Amino acid sequence: MEIGIARSSFAGLILVLLFTAWLELSLYEAWFTPAKWLRFPFLFLAFLPYHFAEEICLGPAANKSARRRFAAGLSLRAVAWGALAVGVLYLHSGEILMVLLLPYFVLLTALQRRGMDIVHQETSSALASAVFGAILLAGFCLVIFPVT
Repeated sequence: MEIGIARSSFAGLILVLLFTAWLELSLYEAWFTPAKWLRFPFLFLAFLPYHFAEEICLGPAANKSARRRFAAGLSLRAVAWGALAVGVLYLHSGEILMVLLLPYFVLLTALQRRGMDIVHQETSSALASAVFGAILLAGFCLVIFPVT
């Protein structure tokens, strides 16, 4: 296993645990229950291909300035989110939670994208960056969306 992937996995898990512990102690019952831990690997594996494809589309970190890479990453995510939102609104499914949580998605996306850029810059590995991003997004989804 590549050292960059191991480090990014460890950093992602520690960040998720710190964030859920902070939420648990201050605002919200966010600590991972056994049901959430069982869903974590499946969410991680579901998010990993998208994050890896995004890293491949963005290319090497050395080819672009940090701001251009950050803006390109946010643009890719805005297009993906817009397609999902249009589908939800067009199909009248009534599942508008993703629209109501838009400010949180924007904040998470900006912070996650910046963290992924830092990991990519330090490790020069698209896979390590994708693993880090998938761990963060899986943790966020398990904290925010109800699991019953």
